[in-house]
Amino acid sequence: MPCHFYNIKGIGRVHIRAGKRSKLPPPCVTCRDMSEYLCDFEVTKGVTCDVPLCKDHAHQVGPDRHYCPTHLAAMNAVPIKG
Repeated sequence: MPCHFYNIKGIGRVHIRAGKRSKLPPPCVTCRDMSEYLCDFEVTKGVTCDVPLCKDHAHQVGPDRHYCPTHLAAMNAVPIKG
């Protein structure tokens, strides 16, 4: 049986066991909290980063588009051509 560890605010570290057919989301790569988003930064043509992120570490950059802290910093470091 697959099991996952999550850090849940107000509770602490929680161990969750899942049945063979149930699929829990992977934990956030930054804080191990339950993830709700994937990083949408395009790494190569048609391929996104897809690291799991919780709502606190997913930075919304557009409608239904979220970046991880690393790619948000990379995006902000690139000067805009005008």
